[in-house]
Parts: sequence; structure tokens; C-alpha cells
Amino acid sequence: MVGHYNMRGFNELLREKTGFINRLSFKGGAVAHGPEQSVLAAAKTCDAALVIGSDPLSALPFGTARALAQLPLIAIDPRRSLTTDAAEVVIPSALSGLEVGGTAVRMDG
Repeated sequence: MVGHYNMRGFNELLREKTGFINRLSFKGGAVAHGPEQSVLAAAKTCDAALVIGSDPLSALPFGTARALAQLPLIAIDPRRSLTTDAAEVVIPSALSGLEVGGTAVRMDG
């Protein structure tokens, strides 16, 4: 199991709706996929980043994390992390499965 236990559910939904699970852009209402949609490419062209329930500064390769950390960050997360420490705005959220209901999909399905 990975740290983000519900990633399979997210990835299954994203693949069902778009045909892809990563490197996507929805700019202009259309789905674009490819290496130019990577976090590193986005960090070089974005004005800011909204990070929801993730800690990319500790999970991404150093060069990519460094480029992302140069942006103004807004983090929505239930716990403190490298990303929330670097963020200019932190919005606390509820802990999935403990403070809110819903359905989680395990990595093994």
C-alpha cells in the first residue's frame, strides 16, 4: 500500500474520464496529455500552485520539487508536511475515513 491509500480510486476515475492517469491539463476545457503537462513543465509556466492532499515537495525528484517550491503555494491538507511548511496559505482539511465519510478504494482493488 502507498501513503495515499485512495490513489487507485482517483486514478481509476481519471482514466475512465480522460483515458490517462497523469500529466494532464484541462486548460481551455480540453484534455491535453504528454510530458509538457508534467509538474516540472507546469512549475516553469504557472503563477502559483494549489496542492490538495499531497506532499509533492517530499515525493518529487529534487529538481522538480525545487522548481515547484519557487512558486507561491496554497496547500489543502489535514497534516503538516514539507509542502505545507513551504506554502504561503495552508487550509486544514478533515482526515479521510476518520472525520468524514465516503468510499476509499485500496491499491489492490
